[in-house]
Amino acid sequence: MELIHKLLLESLQGETDAERRYLQFSIQSDAEGYPGIATLFTALSHGETVHAANHRKALEKNNYSGPFPKPAKPKNGPNTLANLQQAILAEKEEFTSMYPSFVKQISKKHGNSFVAKIALLSLKWAAESEKNHHLLLVAAEKRLRAQQDFDEGRIYLCAVCGNLHYSPAAPTELCPVCGHDVSFYSPVDLLL
Repeated sequence: MELIHKLLLESLQGETDAERRYLQFSIQSDAEGYPGIATLFTALSHGETVHAANHRKALEKNNYSGPFPKPAKPKNGPNTLANLQQAILAEKEEFTSMYPSFVKQISKKHGNSFVAKIALLSLKWAAESEKNHHLLLVAAEKRLRAQQDFDEGRIYLCAVCGNLHYSPAAPTELCPVCGHDVSFYSPVDLLL
């Protein structure tokens, strides 16, 4: 259990820090005249909130009773482009390195035991969602480099796993990350 607690706490810290950081990035993007990118950052923040809540629940299900990490004070980059680049690197690191490593460590030590299943599900959902977050950030960066906003669709958040769906129309299929139906998706608006 100690390993599960340690890795979930580290994951929770990262998600809560990202949640705050993306809200700051949203404010800066809106101030720079990019409400579409600001909405993307707002949606990302909400997605990170879902990941953090899932990690917290997994800790509680694994009998963790200690303190939860406090979020770090977020820092903006000099502009929206720098913030997008920072976010792209952070999201990529999570789904290519951090989360796979955590899943491997827990699986190796605890196998497919009940205590591991809840933690592994939370970590896997976060990792899969982060892949999609990364793709959306890359698309937003490409549009910004072309001096355009990221505003050709709406962003929908899966309240179960934190996955984002970006499309002109609401999702019509199950969430590709957690498999829940479309009733768990809600549109994200710029909230400043």
